[in-house]
Amino acid sequence: MKLKLIFLALITTLMFCGNVYAKKSAEKIASEERDRQTTMKILLRTQYILKQTPETTVLRTPTKEETGRGYVLFVCDYIDRVYRNTVPKEKEIKNIINTFATPGEYEPITFAVYPLKDLGPVQVKVSDLTTADGSKISKENIDIRKVSYLLKRTFPESKVCREVPQLLEKIDTVDILNGNTQEWWLTVKVPENAKAGIYKGKVTVNSEAKTTGELAISFEVLPFKLLSSQETGVWTGVYAYSDDNMQDLADMREHGITGFNDFSISKTKNSFEDADRYMENLKKAGLKGPVYLYYGTEIAISPEFKDRLSNLKNHLKSANWPEVLIYPVDEPTAGTQATLDQCLIAMKTIKNIPGLKTYVTITNNTDPKLDLVLPYTDIGPYNPNRTKLLEALEKTKKAGKDFFWYNGLTRDNHPRRGRILCGLWNWKLNAKGFTNWHYNETQGDPFNDLDGAGMDAAFVYPSREQESGEHLEGIPTLIWETMREGIDDRRYIETLKSYITKANSSKDQNKIKAAAQAAKMLDEIFNSLPIFDKWENTEKWFLEIDADKVQGYRRQIADAIKNLH
Repeated sequence: MKLKLIFLALITTLMFCGNVYAKKSAEKIASEERDRQTTMKILLRTQYILKQTPETTVLRTPTKEETGRGYVLFVCDYIDRVYRNTVPKEKEIKNIINTFATPGEYEPITFAVYPLKDLGPVQVKVSDLTTADGSKISKENIDIRKVSYLLKRTFPESKVCREVPQLLEKIDTVDILNGNTQEWWLTVKVPENAKAGIYKGKVTVNSEAKTTGELAISFEVLPFKLLSSQETGVWTGVYAYSDDNMQDLADMREHGITGFNDFSISKTKNSFEDADRYMENLKKAGLKGPVYLYYGTEIAISPEFKDRLSNLKNHLKSANWPEVLIYPVDEPTAGTQATLDQCLIAMKTIKNIPGLKTYVTITNNTDPKLDLVLPYTDIGPYNPNRTKLLEALEKTKKAGKDFFWYNGLTRDNHPRRGRILCGLWNWKLNAKGFTNWHYNETQGDPFNDLDGAGMDAAFVYPSREQESGEHLEGIPTLIWETMREGIDDRRYIETLKSYITKANSSKDQNKIKAAAQAAKMLDEIFNSLPIFDKWENTEKWFLEIDADKVQGYRRQIADAIKNLH
């Protein structure tokens, strides 16, 4: 018994020590931030140009209440950036936040504090959301995060940078100085069994001076559920260094990723142990693929490539893997003729083994080299930043293939890209799917975008508390959250389509009439969305479209589903 107690005490001590040493101390984090700021000041002075973001809005005269508490509360749309110098527009200054979602859905609520003086520590709290009949969404289902800023390059290899809202950090209290607007991001996780109805609650903002501001929340839970990402038939994915981390894979699933992910198989010869583990982890996380297996040019043109593919095909007969695509060479149409020739050799080798499908990333589609690659490509996503889109769509259709795209989100990380490109734009293109670089790729100091050869491209950053070799819950970015909202827009669209199909097969004339009206409305939205050949025109469109209009489309679609439910 005594030995047992000693053993339990030892285990408890080790667990306690593990908790202490697994995370950095607050002092170490603060020290790293001071060093980081010193490094960035040197880089800004010697290598980079800091681009300022102008602000032209003039604040309307503050009310007596706002002047007394020292700040103006305003409601901002989550696809719009709120900078430190952002001044609220008059239409944003309101005392209620209205939104809606379905059971099981995640829905953002965003607002900001515009200080009229130094405020000191400001804390944000949120209440439960309740209906008149007592139904409740607990405040434990509402994640509170501070929007934090990073200096980001304006282009991957650019020497021009600007400060942008980038990170969503799990912090509810912030020191706010006069002249520094602060945004907060709440995410409501609607329970799967939530009853339909209007749920009400409030956000409370408390400052050091004991002044309190409040925003009412009116949150409608809709009476239907959306099709899952998998059920829509759209493939969604990210490149990721997360082969073994279930926490990351679960995060991807919760953000609508279906598993259209990559796995580097270049080190695999006859043993598929690592690949088996990765595929099993995907399955456990609810990611159903397909998965593209990257080999790389060196292996893809080697004499052993055919044998490797044969071994893979034999393994697939007994392995419980999702569908796989063979990815031999990256962006062959962007390289030299030699790169293209190597890719063609590899793809012909793949095609000589029945049952294996090819995947290759395509850019510069106006190059005649594309016409040589396309016949051997089963899945060929285009990079929209470097593609003549109308021509790419036409060539893909003519070849009898589905259209895919990749890396449309990584140039600027603007939250509008996430929602609009992954939702409405993806629908307009009738795209079968997309994948983007990168879930967690950073160079050097992840919180200093200026210290590497190129721009960091991470949807989720490592925890500031994370020591080397540890893996704590990461810090999501705004665009990671808005990408989920874009995927959800497509889920609303495909859910409505399924209701229309069901209604048309019924004998209920009222349902059939409502389905016709819904189909007409959906066609009107679809036809109003433009397709531009040049990326700069696409970019101009999604940066200028009114945020209320984007949310209005979802509201129209949701109301049509309610009418058919």
